[in-house]
Amino acid sequence: MKVDSADSSRDLVHTWTASGRVFAVTVGSLVALISLMVNAPILVASYRGAIAFAVVRGLTALGSWLLPRALGADEDGVVDEQAEKGPEALDS
Repeated sequence: MKVDSADSSRDLVHTWTASGRVFAVTVGSLVALISLMVNAPILVASYRGAIAFAVVRGLTALGSWLLPRALGADEDGVVDEQAEKGPEALDS
């Protein structure tokens, strides 16, 4: 399989999105846990964890949106499909 094929680009976006979700949950949980360990109230810790989750999830969604454009896969319609449905178009 060629490295720059549309299939490998799609697989890379799937992998990036899946690992981004796991990483976002991990970061959010760790931020909330560390916040609790330094005696922050539960509400503050949960807000910090939620903000960390949202930031990491947003960055990984931005990365999955930019990835096909950076790889130049627009000639096969990967970018067009994603532009119509948003950054999460390649998850299904």
